[in-house]
Amino acid sequence: MAKNRSSRKKIILALIPATIMATGLGIYFFINLGRWLVVNDPLPQKADLLFVFSGDGSRVDHAAQLMSGQYPDALLVCAAHDAVRIRRKYPEIAQKITIHVADSSDSTIEELRLLRRELRGDFGFDYHNDNGIKDILLVSSPWHMRRISIMNSIVMRGEKSRRYNFHHIAAFTDAFSEEKLNESRWWTQSWANIVRMEVKKIGFYFFVVLNPFLDERSIKEELR
Repeated sequence: MAKNRSSRKKIILALIPATIMATGLGIYFFINLGRWLVVNDPLPQKADLLFVFSGDGSRVDHAAQLMSGQYPDALLVCAAHDAVRIRRKYPEIAQKITIHVADSSDSTIEELRLLRRELRGDFGFDYHNDNGIKDILLVSSPWHMRRISIMNSIVMRGEKSRRYNFHHIAAFTDAFSEEKLNESRWWTQSWANIVRMEVKKIGFYFFVVLNPFLDERSIKEELR
């Protein structure tokens, strides 16, 4: 009996610091969730292709501004409604750039799969340069970028051997600025629900989407 009590005591004493450490890490991660969601790479010197994820108009607005300044020779790939937005809102930019209208997709992972098919030439871009497509900018909302980064690393795993360089570019806005995301009390902000939803979608992706036995239609519905 004495030995059993001694063993239990040792286990409890070992668990106390582990529990404190796990709790501390959990609190730290929770406080920094808003900051963690953002993946924003430095702008490269050149870009061959800008891929805009469908959604908020600020995404394609940011891409248009980048192309009008730093990347005028790049190819812009976006959904039909985003192409219309550029032609109406930025007619001068639209006349100078090449736009490829992508097929419609109903989830982030489907958009990445579409990009992969395009890069493999199944549909073929109406665009060519001497060096081909190498540097690709993935443009979306700041809170969307961590999910894109995770999914892109899996969907494009085989494509990296073809020497594609993927750059994650966040389209910040006044409502969702870098300064606001760096605030520790994200749960008090108006966009707190976006953070919660993104974390839920990332968790769903890991625990459900990567499960080959689940129905694909229900997965797509959850990931919209």
